Amino acid sequence: MVYSGESGVEIAREQRPQVAFIDLMMPGINGSETANRLRQEFTSAELMLVALSGYSRSRSAAQADSFDHYLIKPVGREEIAKLLNGL
Repeated sequence: MVYSGESGVEIAREQRPQVAFIDLMMPGINGSETANRLRQEFTSAELMLVALSGYSRSRSAAQADSFDHYLIKPVGREEIAKLLNGL
């Protein structure tokens, strides 16, 4: 777990995770910019990007921001399990 977009990009480069849950309202660069930077280095097949937000937004807007999925907080265990089972 990291607490800024810059740290998230750095850790993803080092650890090469399969999934990244990204809060849209992070300090420093926001979640959309973090996702865009990650997409420059990882395809959707390499890294699933999941947007987390306390605000509702359309799926098409999240996809335009490089996210594969968009979840509204609070997110239940069942929703996360369903996403992870799809890997």
